[in-house]
Amino acid sequence: MALQAILFDFNGVIINDESIHQTLVEEILLGENLRSQPGEYQQFCVGRSDRGCLRDILAQRGRVASEAYLGKLIAKKQPSTRPSLPKFRCCPFTPMSNPVCWSCNP
Repeated sequence: MALQAILFDFNGVIINDESIHQTLVEEILLGENLRSQPGEYQQFCVGRSDRGCLRDILAQRGRVASEAYLGKLIAKKQPSTRPSLPKFRCCPFTPMSNPVCWSCNP
């Protein structure tokens, strides 16, 4: 069988976009009338799915969110990710990837 596709996990492997995700999670929490606590994002979100991240932060704060409600919160985050990328002067590649970025101006 010939190779038909290659799947890349860009988040945290090729592109270091953790700060974007942290900002978006903080915005979601503000929408829930919650302020992000120091260390909370690292404890509950780094290396985890949006669903697991939000569910555990809300649970830590004494809130129980249904799967449907978590889905609505995640749906708010996803369209905001792409417009956040232009904040970077250059593509935020991780040290492991080191590719040439076409949008950089040396």
